[in-house]
Amino acid sequence: MKRLIVIALMGTLLVGCGEKKEVPLAACYHGIVGDSNSVFTIDSQNGENVSGSMAFVFAQKDSSYGTYTGTFKNGVLTATYTFWSEGVQSVGTNIFNKSGENFTGQGYVYKPATDCARFLEK
Repeated sequence: MKRLIVIALMGTLLVGCGEKKEVPLAACYHGIVGDSNSVFTIDSQNGENVSGSMAFVFAQKDSSYGTYTGTFKNGVLTATYTFWSEGVQSVGTNIFNKSGENFTGQGYVYKPATDCARFLEK
């Protein structure tokens, strides 16, 4: 009887080991460098696919505001950013690496935050 219980427990553990679980991300990430700010939101996360808003608010030059779609896998968020700056629409790719609860990329360290909305307003 003990063998049967041990075998059943081992089987349950092995089945759970092969499952990849979706890593929940914070709703907002904020990075600061000097007087410049950058934020991005996670508005939708479905498996590896993510989307949201993003802004780079620079102190001494034109800022950019837009949306992105991308993937988050193996700790890397790859985002296709569609944005407006100086009255022109552009598209670029931004890559962010996750370490712990923070992301790094574009010269910023992004930390989970609650203040994204104020930077997303133009």
